[in-house]
Amino acid sequence: MNQFTEKLQQFDGEFETAQAPNNEKKEFSKIPPGLYVAKIEKVSWEESKNGKMYLNQELTIDDGEFTGRKVWKTNYLATSQNVAYLKGDLEILALSPKNLSSFDLSTMLDIIVEIKITYNQSADKSKEYCNVFFKTRLEAAEHVPDFEEETTF
Repeated sequence: MNQFTEKLQQFDGEFETAQAPNNEKKEFSKIPPGLYVAKIEKVSWEESKNGKMYLNQELTIDDGEFTGRKVWKTNYLATSQNVAYLKGDLEILALSPKNLSSFDLSTMLDIIVEIKITYNQSADKSKEYCNVFFKTRLEAAEHVPDFEEETTF
Protein backbone atom coordinates (compact mmCIF):
# COMPACT_ATOMS: atom_id res chain seq x y z
CA MET A 1 0.00 0.00 0.00
CA ASN A 2 1.42 3.38 -0.96
CA GLN A 3 0.75 6.70 0.73
CA PHE A 4 -2.28 7.50 -1.48
CA THR A 5 -4.16 4.19 -1.30
CA GLU A 6 -6.28 5.17 1.68
CA LYS A 7 -7.08 8.60 0.28
CA LEU A 8 -7.95 7.17 -3.14
CA GLN A 9 -10.47 4.72 -1.69
CA GLN A 10 -12.94 7.59 -1.22
CA PHE A 11 -13.15 7.92 -5.02
CA ASP A 12 -13.56 4.20 -5.82
CA GLY A 13 -17.37 4.19 -6.04
CA GLU A 14 -17.53 7.30 -8.19
CA PHE A 15 -14.77 5.96 -10.45
CA GLU A 16 -16.61 2.67 -11.01
CA THR A 17 -19.77 4.44 -12.25
CA ALA A 18 -18.14 7.36 -14.06
CA GLN A 19 -18.62 7.69 -17.81
CA ALA A 20 -15.36 8.53 -19.56
CA PRO A 21 -15.61 11.62 -21.80
CA ASN A 22 -15.16 11.37 -25.53
CA ASN A 23 -11.39 11.16 -25.97
CA GLU A 24 -11.29 11.98 -29.65
CA LYS A 25 -8.37 14.10 -30.74
CA LYS A 26 -9.20 17.77 -30.27
CA GLU A 27 -9.06 19.82 -33.41
CA PHE A 28 -8.01 23.43 -33.01
CA SER A 29 -8.80 26.01 -35.60
CA LYS A 30 -5.78 27.35 -37.38
CA ILE A 31 -4.54 30.69 -36.10
CA PRO A 32 -4.87 32.99 -39.11
CA PRO A 33 -1.77 34.64 -40.57
CA GLY A 34 -1.15 38.04 -39.04
CA LEU A 35 0.34 39.98 -36.16
CA TYR A 36 -0.18 38.89 -32.56
CA VAL A 37 1.10 39.73 -29.10
CA ALA A 38 2.68 36.72 -27.38
CA LYS A 39 4.63 35.84 -24.27
CA ILE A 40 7.67 33.53 -24.30
CA GLU A 41 6.78 30.75 -21.85
CA LYS A 42 9.38 28.01 -22.39
CA VAL A 43 12.77 27.89 -24.09
CA SER A 44 15.13 24.96 -24.55
CA TRP A 45 18.00 23.71 -26.68
CA GLU A 46 17.01 20.57 -28.58
CA GLU A 47 18.54 18.23 -31.13
CA SER A 48 16.65 16.88 -34.14
CA LYS A 49 16.64 13.20 -35.11
CA ASN A 50 19.33 13.94 -37.68
CA GLY A 51 21.56 15.67 -35.12
CA LYS A 52 20.84 19.34 -35.89
CA MET A 53 20.74 21.68 -32.89
CA TYR A 54 17.86 24.12 -32.53
CA LEU A 55 16.36 26.56 -30.08
CA ASN A 56 12.76 25.61 -29.30
CA GLN A 57 10.51 28.40 -28.00
CA GLU A 58 6.95 28.03 -26.76
CA LEU A 59 4.88 31.19 -26.87
CA THR A 60 1.35 31.90 -25.65
CA ILE A 61 -0.78 34.42 -27.52
CA ASP A 62 -1.54 37.16 -25.03
CA ASP A 63 -4.43 39.13 -26.55
CA GLY A 64 -7.37 38.97 -28.91
CA GLU A 65 -9.51 36.08 -30.06
CA PHE A 66 -6.68 33.55 -29.77
CA THR A 67 -5.55 34.45 -26.23
CA GLY A 68 -4.11 31.40 -24.52
CA ARG A 69 -3.28 29.51 -27.73
CA LYS A 70 0.26 28.16 -28.04
CA VAL A 71 2.63 28.62 -30.96
CA TRP A 72 6.20 27.40 -31.33
CA LYS A 73 9.19 29.10 -32.84
CA THR A 74 12.21 27.06 -33.84
CA ASN A 75 15.65 28.42 -34.69
CA TYR A 76 17.80 25.71 -36.29
CA LEU A 77 21.57 26.04 -36.25
CA ALA A 78 22.20 24.00 -39.41
CA THR A 79 23.79 26.81 -41.46
CA SER A 80 25.60 30.08 -40.83
CA GLN A 81 22.48 31.84 -42.16
CA ASN A 82 20.40 30.07 -39.47
CA VAL A 83 22.83 31.31 -36.79
CA ALA A 84 22.52 34.85 -38.16
CA TYR A 85 18.70 34.63 -38.01
CA LEU A 86 18.90 33.51 -34.38
CA LYS A 87 21.20 36.41 -33.55
CA GLY A 88 18.74 38.78 -35.23
CA ASP A 89 15.85 37.33 -33.20
CA LEU A 90 17.80 37.81 -29.97
CA GLU A 91 18.54 41.41 -30.96
CA ILE A 92 14.81 42.01 -31.51
CA LEU A 93 14.32 40.74 -27.95
CA ALA A 94 17.04 43.19 -26.76
CA LEU A 95 19.31 40.30 -25.77
CA SER A 96 22.98 40.34 -26.68
CA PRO A 97 24.76 37.21 -25.51
CA LYS A 98 28.50 36.96 -26.22
CA ASN A 99 28.04 33.40 -27.42
CA LEU A 100 25.48 30.61 -27.49
CA SER A 101 27.31 28.11 -25.29
CA SER A 102 26.97 30.29 -22.19
CA PHE A 103 23.68 32.01 -23.10
CA ASP A 104 21.21 31.89 -20.20
CA LEU A 105 17.92 30.91 -21.84
CA SER A 106 15.96 32.06 -18.80
CA THR A 107 16.58 35.67 -19.91
CA MET A 108 14.07 35.01 -22.71
CA LEU A 109 11.27 33.92 -20.40
CA ASP A 110 8.26 36.18 -19.91
CA ILE A 111 9.26 38.58 -22.68
CA ILE A 112 6.21 40.03 -24.44
CA VAL A 113 6.79 40.26 -28.18
CA GLU A 114 4.82 41.09 -31.28
CA ILE A 115 4.95 38.09 -33.60
CA LYS A 116 3.98 37.54 -37.21
CA ILE A 117 2.45 34.19 -38.17
CA THR A 118 2.65 32.97 -41.75
CA TYR A 119 2.16 29.57 -43.39
CA ASN A 120 3.94 27.73 -46.15
CA GLN A 121 3.60 24.28 -47.68
CA SER A 122 6.16 21.57 -48.16
CA ALA A 123 7.52 21.13 -51.67
CA ASP A 124 5.18 18.19 -52.30
CA LYS A 125 2.25 20.15 -50.80
CA SER A 126 1.56 17.35 -48.29
CA LYS A 127 2.22 19.43 -45.17
CA GLU A 128 1.61 22.99 -44.05
CA TYR A 129 4.10 24.68 -41.74
CA CYS A 130 3.44 27.55 -39.35
CA ASN A 131 6.19 30.17 -39.31
CA VAL A 132 6.58 32.50 -36.32
CA PHE A 133 8.66 35.66 -36.70
CA PHE A 134 9.60 38.10 -33.95
CA LYS A 135 8.72 41.66 -34.94
CA THR A 136 9.16 43.88 -31.85
CA ARG A 137 9.79 43.40 -28.15
CA LEU A 138 6.87 45.04 -26.37
CA GLU A 139 7.64 44.58 -22.71
CA ALA A 140 10.67 43.79 -20.63
CA ALA A 141 10.75 40.61 -18.63
CA GLU A 142 11.62 41.34 -15.07
CA HIS A 143 13.09 38.38 -13.24
CA VAL A 144 12.77 39.08 -9.54
CA PRO A 145 14.47 36.74 -7.07
CA ASP A 146 12.05 34.48 -5.21
CA PHE A 147 12.47 35.79 -1.70
CA GLU A 148 10.63 38.12 0.59
CA GLU A 149 12.48 40.96 2.12
CA GLU A 150 11.16 43.05 4.96
CA THR A 151 11.56 46.73 4.23
CA THR A 152 11.81 49.29 6.99
CA PHE A 153 11.66 53.02 6.55
